[in-house]
Amino acid sequence: MHDTRTYTISELTVLLAGLEGVSFKPESKAEAYDWIEEQLSKYKYDRLRKPDKGVVRAYLRKYTSYSEPQLTNLIAKWRATRHVKLASYRRHAFASRYTREDILSLAKTDSAHKLLSGQATKHILERAYNVFGQQEYVRLKDISVAHIYNLRKTFAYREHAQVYIHTHGPKNTLGERRKPEPNGSPATCASILSTKVIQQMGRRVFTTLILWMRSPNGSW
Repeated sequence: MHDTRTYTISELTVLLAGLEGVSFKPESKAEAYDWIEEQLSKYKYDRLRKPDKGVVRAYLRKYTSYSEPQLTNLIAKWRATRHVKLASYRRHAFASRYTREDILSLAKTDSAHKLLSGQATKHILERAYNVFGQQEYVRLKDISVAHIYNLRKTFAYREHAQVYIHTHGPKNTLGERRKPEPNGSPATCASILSTKVIQQMGRRVFTTLILWMRSPNGSW
């Protein structure tokens, strides 16, 4: 806001009459809020007579283009706190509520119990504190199942959890026969003895794929 002068109520009335049909817009909401706070304090808004309050409100509305309900809300905030500030954005409490020590406790629990489901793990964490009185679980005792999975995705967890997360790929067909090739190549049978995909510390690791080829006469 660029109008930093102080007017009397009479001067404000004349100013507003001269600005009839002219509108202003602040560069940002933060700037508008700071300016409104400054004007309310400067004119001692809460001590003004009702007609004079109406003039100041019209002045604020002219320079901010805010609606009457918006100004009413901001003035109420100023009366309560003597400040008109933007509400600070607060992220979910995940980052601050659960500490690195909590993540390591979860990793230790998962390592000891071979990575159970989220619901089963939640039950174990509750018992660790409520039944056995282990103070390191004071925050984890109230953790949700969703947050358990969130913590398992963190770098600290992956560095300390000694667990394997098994995943299953497509089912293999053993001894699958194939049609002869058009050029007369003999048919073969492929027998896959073992395949497994595991996820270890966030990395996908493939075991050796053993593939045996059998000729049409049955020999390997």
